[in-house]
Amino acid sequence: SVIYSDLWGAYNGLDRLLGQNYTHHTVNHSQHFVDPVTGAHTQSVELMSSQCKRMVRKMQTMYSQLFHTYLPEFMWRKKFDGPHQNAFNNIISSIVEQYPLIVSLYLYHLCCIYTTEVGQSVLNQAELALLY
Repeated sequence: SVIYSDLWGAYNGLDRLLGQNYTHHTVNHSQHFVDPVTGAHTQSVELMSSQCKRMVRKMQTMYSQLFHTYLPEFMWRKKFDGPHQNAFNNIISSIVEQYPLIVSLYLYHLCCIYTTEVGQSVLNQAELALLY
């Protein structure tokens, strides 16, 4: 792992807290925003932080008991809810990936109900067998 930080005093001694399984690059903001030797910068994390705060500010009401869910929601939206993506299709795809058997059984039962009510199957027997 690689950690990028500025020279804020709280970051001193990270090696003692975390062990030696990472590289720690720092940038001195009083001299430059990107370290000319290592290329280290904190601009990406600062951008993400400001975008997350902006999303939270847009919420009409914040609930302290749900506060722990706001960062994961921001991360999911950042990954799957872009201007050229369909958030609904992405959440359904994520559920199918995480719980394929449950979703397959649910779809099978929906198809059976539809077939019973309408009198014709949406899927042929081979496709129904694949779902089950």
